[in-house]
Amino acid sequence: MLPHHGLLHGNAQAKRACLLPLFCTERRATLYASSSLEFRSCKPRSQPRTDLAAHANGVASADRNRSSQPSKQRGNNGSVTRSQSQDTQERREITAREAAVRQLIKIEEEGLFAGHPTNSSNLMVQSSRQAALQKSRTLPPREQTTVKNLVSGVTRMRRRLDYVLSKLTSRNMGAVEPGVRQVLRLALYELEYESLALHALDEHVDLARRITPASAKYATGFVNAVLREAGRRAQAGTLPSPKDELDNMTASTKASERGLARGLSLVHSHPTWLTSRWLKRFGREEAEALMEQNNKPPVYTVRVNPLRGITVEGLLARLAEEGVEACASSTLPRDFVEIHSGLQTVLAKGFVARGECLVQDVSAGLVVAAALDPQPGERVLDACAAPGGKTMFCASRMQGTGYLTALDTSAARLQALGRQAEAAGVPKSMMRMRAVDLRVFAKEITASLSGQQAPVGAGGGKPREDGTRSQSSSSSSNATDDGSSSIQTRVSAQAMEDGSSLDQFSSSSSSSRDGAEAARPQSSLWDKVLLDAPCSGSGVLAKRADMRWRRSAQDVEAVLVPLQAELLDSAAALVRPGGLLVYSICSIEEDEGPQQVAAFLARHSNFQLEPIKLANLSDLGVVDASLVVSPEGTIATFPHRQGVMDGSFASRLRRLH
Repeated sequence: MLPHHGLLHGNAQAKRACLLPLFCTERRATLYASSSLEFRSCKPRSQPRTDLAAHANGVASADRNRSSQPSKQRGNNGSVTRSQSQDTQERREITAREAAVRQLIKIEEEGLFAGHPTNSSNLMVQSSRQAALQKSRTLPPREQTTVKNLVSGVTRMRRRLDYVLSKLTSRNMGAVEPGVRQVLRLALYELEYESLALHALDEHVDLARRITPASAKYATGFVNAVLREAGRRAQAGTLPSPKDELDNMTASTKASERGLARGLSLVHSHPTWLTSRWLKRFGREEAEALMEQNNKPPVYTVRVNPLRGITVEGLLARLAEEGVEACASSTLPRDFVEIHSGLQTVLAKGFVARGECLVQDVSAGLVVAAALDPQPGERVLDACAAPGGKTMFCASRMQGTGYLTALDTSAARLQALGRQAEAAGVPKSMMRMRAVDLRVFAKEITASLSGQQAPVGAGGGKPREDGTRSQSSSSSSNATDDGSSSIQTRVSAQAMEDGSSLDQFSSSSSSSRDGAEAARPQSSLWDKVLLDAPCSGSGVLAKRADMRWRRSAQDVEAVLVPLQAELLDSAAALVRPGGLLVYSICSIEEDEGPQQVAAFLARHSNFQLEPIKLANLSDLGVVDASLVVSPEGTIATFPHRQGVMDGSFASRLRRLH
């Protein structure tokens, strides 16, 4: 039995309180270097080490220590004065758990990104919508890592957690007040996946009180009762499990395809529509392997910056001095370093801020180094540049010479890219940037070359009936039956942080410096154009834990695929005869990748698919190029096959005339 102590008590008042409904109006939308610092690739490991896993119960003690300080200051007569109470409240430190819950609320209710490290001083995503989370940034690096791991884990396993909680409470968790819902998810996640000691559950009851002060009495009573039952059943080994339901269903010969997809989705916490696609394409065994990989803590990589004189060997030596567990990438060992423990330290110690390295996945590196292969002196255009990782690698590969043009629909994101370029040592004379929709830009360039006046705001205007124009940057959406959401008519991969729409930066609002002529090289068109298009993000579900819940089948089929086609057509117009267009996505879906390229080639007879040569990959240090290149000669990576990189697709399209 769960111990009757602290806040987990079994009195009648709490039992009565837990019966009261808590509904809400739904708002949807580690190289331990050897003494010789040998330069080598990592040995395979089935699961990256995380600080959280090693200290599952330590967080409870840390939280207790932080919250055990007196919450009230009493006067001589024992009363609490107003000023003393307020002062104590201001001094109260936020705990790792509280920071995690507040982030989880932001992710689900306001569209904040989850588990997505940026090239900044900490793992928290820098966004104007994070003012309420500022306190969490004062936590020590180790606790910040704990927060990140908790948030990512709960977000990944959200659907399965809700299944178990609905069985324990007989309620739809979507109707429970957001703060209470997130506290319950966090407690159950720690109980099931982090081996949390039962006595530590009282911290979550207290957390519910702090998160929902307006309904603290009812919230703590409800959370208390649910966690008592969860603890009792976990100790007895009888917690509800969707696997039991799946096993019962598959034992029946009448199990439907949809039923199997739903059962596997509950077990592995994925949306049904995506599971259904993968079952048809890969079969059950490989589909389950893919979903299991998506639920593992990902391996992050950083790319060294030779423009600052940084090498893999040199960076590894310095990281080892900081206690960071790292090793050379097994795929691109001359450019990338795998971080198995201590990414927060890398960021906090300023390696990224000084431009010495950049957080970037190896799959993105393959797109630039193997598919695009930018050379010194060339004219290169990154058509959908933000957040800028590929742009910066292009500058590095070009050795700081030539022309590099970066386009994006968000001015704020381009400003951040500019600061990143300055830190990385990219010459100012090399970079050109413009905040504009690629489709608008292509029309302006075409008109400029033909001597015509481009229509003001060409390509902008109101949304079309097919939904391929942006109506709003709002992250609100319509919830689907499996917990995912639909972006409907939103065409960008994610909501713009500055609230800009695609039409905001048209030619009419651009200065001459940012206009078509300024963004275009002095002569002709571009030698190479990279289109890293908006996509479903199905290849990055381990790192972007929230992405699985932000997309629907309709988004892919009715919004993203048509948009990708439009962007491809526009990008094609910017490639000089004999030049190269590289189309890339962080998705593993066929209709967004191979099928999209086939359709493009059918529309453009002046382009042909140019296979990536395996010999070129060997020159980059890739040991087995066949693992990342398809038989057709395109980049094709899958999380469950490579294990240490995201899923991605990229193809080389050569313009003939």
